[in-house]
Amino acid sequence: MQAAVAHCVAHVQHAALLQRGSGQPRRAAAAAARRQVRVQATARVANKDLLQVAQKAAEAGTKIVLDAVDKPRNVQFKGATDLVTDTDTASEAAILAVLQSTFPGHAVLGEEGGVSGDTNSEYLWCVDPLDGTTNFAHGYPSFSVSVAVLRHTTPVASCVIEFCGGPGVWQTRTYAASRNGGATCNGKPIQVSHTQDLSKSLLVTGFGYEHDECWATNIELFKHFTDVTQGVRRLGSAAVDMCHVASGMAEAFWEYRLKPWDMAAGVLVVEEAGGSVTTLDGRAFSVFDRSVLVSNGFLHEAILAKTEPATARLLAEGIDLSQWFVPQGYRVHSGAQLDTGSSYALEAEQAAWHPPRYSTHTCIGEKFYDNWHSATCKFDNMCLNASTLQWEYYTDPDLPDIPITYNQEGVAMAEFSPHMVNIGHAHLDISEAAGWRPVVVRRPFPREGADMVWAPSPQALLHAIPAGLTTNFGHVMFDVLVPLFNMQHLFGLYTPDAQPVILRALNGSDAELRASLARLINTSRPDMSLLRLTWDHDEAWAGEYAARLLDTPPGSPLHGLVCFKTVLAGTGYLNRQMAPVDALPYRQAVARHIGLQEPPQTRPVVTILNKQGRRMIENSQEVHAYLAARYPHADVNMFDFGEHPDMTMPAQVKLMSDTSILITPCGGLATVLAFMRPGATAIAMNYWHTLHNRSMQLENNYYQHIEYLDLQYFPVTPQDYENTTDRPACENVEGGSRPQDAHYPLIGALVHCNLRLREGALLRLGYYVDQAMRRWAARTGRYEVLQQGSPAAAMAARAGAAQQAAHMLPHAQQQAQVPQQGLGRRGGIGSNGATVQKAA
Repeated sequence: MQAAVAHCVAHVQHAALLQRGSGQPRRAAAAAARRQVRVQATARVANKDLLQVAQKAAEAGTKIVLDAVDKPRNVQFKGATDLVTDTDTASEAAILAVLQSTFPGHAVLGEEGGVSGDTNSEYLWCVDPLDGTTNFAHGYPSFSVSVAVLRHTTPVASCVIEFCGGPGVWQTRTYAASRNGGATCNGKPIQVSHTQDLSKSLLVTGFGYEHDECWATNIELFKHFTDVTQGVRRLGSAAVDMCHVASGMAEAFWEYRLKPWDMAAGVLVVEEAGGSVTTLDGRAFSVFDRSVLVSNGFLHEAILAKTEPATARLLAEGIDLSQWFVPQGYRVHSGAQLDTGSSYALEAEQAAWHPPRYSTHTCIGEKFYDNWHSATCKFDNMCLNASTLQWEYYTDPDLPDIPITYNQEGVAMAEFSPHMVNIGHAHLDISEAAGWRPVVVRRPFPREGADMVWAPSPQALLHAIPAGLTTNFGHVMFDVLVPLFNMQHLFGLYTPDAQPVILRALNGSDAELRASLARLINTSRPDMSLLRLTWDHDEAWAGEYAARLLDTPPGSPLHGLVCFKTVLAGTGYLNRQMAPVDALPYRQAVARHIGLQEPPQTRPVVTILNKQGRRMIENSQEVHAYLAARYPHADVNMFDFGEHPDMTMPAQVKLMSDTSILITPCGGLATVLAFMRPGATAIAMNYWHTLHNRSMQLENNYYQHIEYLDLQYFPVTPQDYENTTDRPACENVEGGSRPQDAHYPLIGALVHCNLRLREGALLRLGYYVDQAMRRWAARTGRYEVLQQGSPAAAMAARAGAAQQAAHMLPHAQQQAQVPQQGLGRRGGIGSNGATVQKAA
């Protein structure tokens, strides 16, 4: 990791010399030195590497504590009952030595030493060198060493080392977790309990050193929960308490007025063990909050039913429960721990906004090569001129000779590049760029009045859309909506209140685009819209949007300005075809926006996706029967598209979230995988490429963006295409006259054909499901799911399903002649509906 940082610094130094010229080496070296800290501070580090360092640092502190635990202690008092010992400070020094030597550009927040390092870094380490000092001072378990690292306020790696036993016989337990990597105790996976009855639960709490209103409220909560549960424990180390919830020893922990170093490590262990985390009044949690509730998820709402009104009373009395101990300069936003940094800059930008005098901008992307059509730009304070439908960028009229920028040949640019929007569907060049740029207006920013209004949304998301990309679920999601979201994510400015604005239609008329938008984007019902999974507003046409805000009567000429605080444009390199853009931030934004609840799973759920039309599994009933008999301890479901068109988009997301193992045919069904939980398994059917004589994947340009899943590609063989009802009509023909035949040299003959999985294929499929079951069991500790039904019974169940379906074959052959809209062609998940068949 340090080598990578050093390489990055060297590259910056070399680039500085090239750009500034050899005549100014001293200035270039100074500039490079100034940049060095910034590069180190912002270099992205893999969570698994952060976890290794967190464990190493915690072990360094633990060695200090272990050496001192049975020796006389030098105890001092920070308050009447708040202790600190020499061991606290020595442990923190040992921990910081590890962190600062590995990540000198990261910020650190320690209980004893306060803030150190670069608070402009996106990484902040929270260190409690001895959590439970009072217990330590008395030789009473439990106490711990706790180390966690935040990225944009979200814990991404943590380690808690708990001391247990007693004088002379001390032992330790090491709890560790990384974001989307699971939680362990001494290297073994752990999971929260599955207790769903509050009366059968064991809870844990803590009390601060100040006997104030929060302390008194917690005493009342302690009394209540002692009456309605099997007991409430008070151990004295919040990090340990949370780890006990994560490992299933207790069902929940709550407390007021904890500090970031008390909570950062423990909350991640709980989340990665399948638990839930909120504030005590049910809000999305940040480690800088002054209250916390962690639970096994099943009992969260039952506990909130008591803590939420109690906390509301404290707030009504004026008790300050706002965020605290935020390092000066560190960028903080409120949000659940699932947040992926997409909004890290939003709150600070909104707080810092002032009435503007001029416009400003910054761009990211291929501007280094003057490929402005590939860049992504953020414009601050721009206005849409309703009469010209041009976006106006305001500059100082007293400085008319100041250019907008310089190109890489050193030529001044008085105007922006004429091609600053690119759909990036197949390639990034001028052929897919839209002719758009802001118009430079040399005048101060207009004042609000009759001819100028501020848009109600803080952001405009500008883009141009080909009509052909708006009727297919996969294209809408990965070619239209995910790139729009990625513009916000790139600058850390995601907000669902943004206003998507269409500049114009590409490769088709506006009328065609309007009609196609109604299918999956601007739907008559918001809950049927893919767009509304992420944003609160429909797509808007620039002219119509301006007319509405300026109260222009129908038929009257447009006049006036509609101004936005922020305008984002340029999705080119944020598209699935162009770069490995991670889809997880989009998935998590959807989950938060629709309020998706994801409690721990007690049984694995296997979902077989079926559809009508091309690339279907014709004997899917047999596949379902075989898997249901083979895995009696799992819920095996089959979803058949084509019968119920009223399944909402949030319900579709929930369907994927609840699926542990997905089996999906080849084609556009691939896009739905984005909504599965991180770590779930998706088994995607390949197709047989007749020219390469091997199994290949059609939709890998979708899959490469969802690596937070365990993706498995199921190989098919020519035998899997035998005796299907759609051949030979489905086959591409070399030199054929149909439009689909033109694809023969690229994808071969069978790409659009159905499959029929016989005994050999089912055994092959069983292998992939077996592996997925083992991974699920290892994550959850529920190894009973690996007890299988006999292979003979599974094959017998498959044979019975085959006989049952035999009388339907003539009907199926008749249906195969009728073109149908399967998910891979037009609709979304359930755009044609879904029926559910569950295993008996």
